[in-house]
Amino acid sequence: MQVDVRNLKALKYMRIWWSVSFLMVAGVYAVCLMPIQGPISGPEYADKIWHFVTYVMVMLWFSQLYHPRVQRWILLGVILMGFSIECLQALTPWRSFELMDMVANISGAILGAWMARSELHQFLFNIEARWQKRSV
Repeated sequence: MQVDVRNLKALKYMRIWWSVSFLMVAGVYAVCLMPIQGPISGPEYADKIWHFVTYVMVMLWFSQLYHPRVQRWILLGVILMGFSIECLQALTPWRSFELMDMVANISGAILGAWMARSELHQFLFNIEARWQKRSV
């Protein structure tokens, strides 16, 4: 189901959503650039799943803050974020640039963009509507 652009309204709590956005992006950069202590347990490809899920969530989040017409620019920005993190990891002695991480990042961002065309695009609007019902 595609989002009906004619019924879009502006979010009322943009300062809150932008604060969460800043914390989300800063958190992704921090986690991706911090040193890893010891071997990582789990399947060999587990970190790729985390990359994929993270970029689905980041894309879904930012898609809600902007009009759907600019979604391809958001997608480009999210992909560039993943690329910049991988490049920064290459500059650290404890991390490395991995092409498969980039594939997981881009795949996650594309799936997030596709999912944002559904009713998931209304998630923050629904939260605001609940907040308003409680305050009345």
